[in-house]
Amino acid sequence: MGLANPDHDMTHDACLLVQAQQPERTWFCYEDHGYKHLPGMLAWRVAKLLKSPLWATPAIVPHVPDEERKRRAIWCYVSQIPPLERDHALTARMEGRVPEQFWRLAPPPRGWEALADFI
Repeated sequence: MGLANPDHDMTHDACLLVQAQQPERTWFCYEDHGYKHLPGMLAWRVAKLLKSPLWATPAIVPHVPDEERKRRAIWCYVSQIPPLERDHALTARMEGRVPEQFWRLAPPPRGWEALADFI
């Protein structure tokens, strides 16, 4: 989703540029532990996408969750851990077992695009 980190936000924007050149492909965003819980960030990204030609819709993507492997991977980001731990209780949030979500990016259903005017 590209939340709260300038590098992640820039990557999100770059991917949208590629998506615009390859609209025939299926595109997804992913909300990641540590960032999806930052107050308002996920809602901001979804609202921003709803005002674009692409709408983010929760998607079912087959995968095998491995929480321990995910924790080990997250703790490799040594520069990110202190602020996420200090300001956003990363460990407590990860222990909450709130699943991460994939979001499909696609145009809204025909006739629904006007709903973006109400955001």
